Amino acid sequence: MLSLFLSALLHRPNANRLKQFKPPMLPDLTQSEVVTIDPKHYLKYCELTQWTYSTLHPCYLQVLSLPMQLACLSHPRSPFPVLGLVHRKNVIRMKAAMSLGDAVTLNVGFKRVIAHKLGWDVIMYTQAIQNGQCCYEAEATYLVRIRAPHVDRQPTKSNQESIRNEQDGALSHSKPVVTITANADIGRKYAKVSGDGNPIHLYGITAKLFGFPRAIAHGMWSLATSVSYVYKPQTNEHVTISCRFKTPFFLPGEALLRRDEQAHLTGFNLVSSTDKTPYLEGKISIEPKR
Repeated sequence: MLSLFLSALLHRPNANRLKQFKPPMLPDLTQSEVVTIDPKHYLKYCELTQWTYSTLHPCYLQVLSLPMQLACLSHPRSPFPVLGLVHRKNVIRMKAAMSLGDAVTLNVGFKRVIAHKLGWDVIMYTQAIQNGQCCYEAEATYLVRIRAPHVDRQPTKSNQESIRNEQDGALSHSKPVVTITANADIGRKYAKVSGDGNPIHLYGITAKLFGFPRAIAHGMWSLATSVSYVYKPQTNEHVTISCRFKTPFFLPGEALLRRDEQAHLTGFNLVSSTDKTPYLEGKISIEPKR
């Protein structure tokens, strides 16, 4: 992972490719790897994210796919800068039960790029195949900020804050579930497990180098921990988890997790315990297998 982060730091694509009116051409770049889940590593992940079930955590394979995503993004043919990417969304689909002991083939690559009011949204896919069956699919959306023709060259304050203010609709009937405490060292602990050593997550001093007043919790840690509290896995079901990341969760801090549960659909959001600043908003839909 260290070599990948160095490649990411040194990756300097031609910005002119992103300043055109039409989306940049996606390179035909894919990564494929056969992995076997390390029980000790998985146990550490479960401890950090409060997962207590015997089934695979829905977010865990995103951790294993991160090096492959970085390899694609930092490839010389990638038109996207790695530094400054904003992780905006995730969609995870568990299509079949997975064994923790059997090998998994992970396939990762670019899926599409679409216009965003602040630049371009780059969507990367992850696919997991086990015992000849596609068991898992995921999409991660990253925003590349760039002044392309479709971007307002004099953005208003509301436009600048559009990332955190996008809403799928308030959870009007949500109820508090738990207060999640994020200690100052959670970024370093999660970095050791996930391999995501982005400096903005590690220390206040390294976060300040990138314009943040304090270190920030990993979005995937916040999501995974939220899922651990609001989702109870059952047999014979298809599960889709979607999430939008809103604003940084600064460390140390406390967040209130709220849930709005309906038949086959659970909405949840994570907000600041003090001023209700939204950190993330998500949905879990469950479809019984036929």
